Amino acid sequence: MIYSTYLGSYQCEVGEIGVDAAGHAFVSGTAHYYPVFPTASVDNHVCFDRTTGNNSFYAELNPAGSALLYTAYAEKLVALDSKGLFYSSSSNRILQRTDSTGPAYGVGCVTNAASLLPGPVAPGEIVSLFGLGLGPDEAAVGWPDAAGRFPTTLSNTSVLIDGLAAPLLYVSKGQINAVVPFGVGAKSAGRIEIKGTEVELDPADIDETQAAPAAFTLDGSGSGQAAAINEDGTFNSPTNPAPRGSTIALWLTGFGQMQPVPTDGLISQGPSSSPVLRPTARIGTSVQPAEVTYCGDAPGMIYGAIQMNIRIPQFSDTGQLQLTVEMGQGSFAKSPPIAISVK
Repeated sequence: MIYSTYLGSYQCEVGEIGVDAAGHAFVSGTAHYYPVFPTASVDNHVCFDRTTGNNSFYAELNPAGSALLYTAYAEKLVALDSKGLFYSSSSNRILQRTDSTGPAYGVGCVTNAASLLPGPVAPGEIVSLFGLGLGPDEAAVGWPDAAGRFPTTLSNTSVLIDGLAAPLLYVSKGQINAVVPFGVGAKSAGRIEIKGTEVELDPADIDETQAAPAAFTLDGSGSGQAAAINEDGTFNSPTNPAPRGSTIALWLTGFGQMQPVPTDGLISQGPSSSPVLRPTARIGTSVQPAEVTYCGDAPGMIYGAIQMNIRIPQFSDTGQLQLTVEMGQGSFAKSPPIAISVK
């Protein structure tokens, strides 16, 4: 035996292994439900999807088996060979990983920045783009100018969504955080272009929708405990639950068009815009929706971030409860569930 090792945890299932003449091992398999597969690069050509429970991955190990040289989530992988060629059944693309250049540069997926789940994007939504070669090697954070407006070019990188410049919050070679311009319409198909990169990138097609709500969580994972403030100004948590009948504040994005229409990239100086589509909040098992006492732009934050104040029903369940937000006629847009604590 030359070496033995393991990948991920019990929630990872190795499918196939190939070895080249130099001893590099190429591995493909499936990670279930949670992103427990170790990542050794910033490249995520296809985002991890918690909703399906099955996510393909591919990886390369060094000849000693002591280090991961490359890992990424991918489309449906069906085979690999000893040269590190991975074959995908969904798009007939071949993902090749034989040296440090990695697979094709470009946007791999676009997620809601709060839930980190892929899906259609809405006007004003704060989004995270993942991929390879998206921006500078040294990450840069966007800051508002003297007028309180975030840049649309950062470290020579810019993002166009349907031809409109998106305000930039963060850029790096593997991730960009941006805000979908409010001028983007809810078309069935849109396009994202990234300019200023070392390698010219092909445009990426995206789906668009009227609303794609999601709440920010305390640990930034997109699930679990909500980033919520109790009425007394303290963080909501299992050890610090909110009393029934009190009001909690939480922050979300993806609420779509606002009225009046905000200026892209500008920081909100106070309540001024509210969603065109009316939101409904549901807590725990209650049939009746919770009262929304405020829903609009979040003062001190970029337009696209939403503050929502919700009164917990007087006869609500107690403990750690699921909270969801629904929008539009027939609740066509529903946020992924997050947790709040009630006593």
